[in-house]
Amino acid sequence: MSDQFRIIHYLNQFFGGMGGEEKANLPLKVIQGPVGPGIALQKALGTEGAIAETLACGDNYFHEEKEEVIVGIKQALKKCNADVLIAGPAFNAGRYGLACGEVCKIAQRQGIPAVTAMYSENPGVLEHRREVYILPTDEKISDMRLAIGKLAQFALKLARGAPIASAEDEGYLSRGFRRSAEASEQGYKRAVDMLVAKLHGDPFRTEIPVLLPERVKPAPPIPKLNQALIAFVTTCGLIPEGNPEGQVAANSERYFRYSIEGKPLLDSKDWGAFHGGYYNAIASSNPNYILPLSQLNMLKSEGCIGEIYPWIFSLSGCSTSVANSKKIGAGIAQDLIEADVDGCLLLSA
Repeated sequence: MSDQFRIIHYLNQFFGGMGGEEKANLPLKVIQGPVGPGIALQKALGTEGAIAETLACGDNYFHEEKEEVIVGIKQALKKCNADVLIAGPAFNAGRYGLACGEVCKIAQRQGIPAVTAMYSENPGVLEHRREVYILPTDEKISDMRLAIGKLAQFALKLARGAPIASAEDEGYLSRGFRRSAEASEQGYKRAVDMLVAKLHGDPFRTEIPVLLPERVKPAPPIPKLNQALIAFVTTCGLIPEGNPEGQVAANSERYFRYSIEGKPLLDSKDWGAFHGGYYNAIASSNPNYILPLSQLNMLKSEGCIGEIYPWIFSLSGCSTSVANSKKIGAGIAQDLIEADVDGCLLLSA
């Protein structure tokens, strides 16, 4: 191992073999050698690199105790004397993706090159793509073998200190940097060619891509809250007992409406949680955690709001694509408008 690059691999509690969502509160753990997908990663690294240690941490614990976790990661990196850090792949797991990006930044601040991989719509991309090398993956873990191979290849290049070319050439997600380079044709001709292609509807690629975050104009305040009709929208996977309409736990393509008319609160005998992104047992034992109907009824009795809309809108937000989220959101909004609802509470996991 002395002639090999020393690799540190970061995983969450699931891929680190500590457990599923019920173990998301486990603290950072240092494990000698490869674990889980790290075994395939070690094979992909060949004889040139070796996973010296695996850092595994619960997704919830990472974000709730971030300062403590950062200290632990810094100590592990220093003690291991790593040549490169690999995080993930995280695919479309949001908390995991955010953690992978953060871990890569910690390593880079200590002079250790780092790389991660995740789905392009993972919030970790939006948060960290300008500072971290992120290789794109498919949405689902079925892409694991391909993602592992790309991570190993890129990590070894970083460890060797080889120059990293453009995002297009290397395959990582663009970080928005522009570098001077020589073109085969003069600028005016390239510009005219692009304009002609655009006018004819032919494909072309701009030389100055602009990545702008989508901005949503906030709604105006409700003028008379004590007279307002308020509705519930939850992406926490709230379902009636038995899930009669077949709501899915992830990758939602539609939303569901359920009646709460005349109910003072939600009873665990009649309601539960079905969501692929968090530990469901707590919410199923008390569904008011993900739909606080009793609290809204209390506000109504105190005269703080007018009425509660007797239908709730529910789905699982886990791994739901941006395109489907927009379609679902537009549908719910239209239903609320047609019902003359004044405002809604959006409950998220």
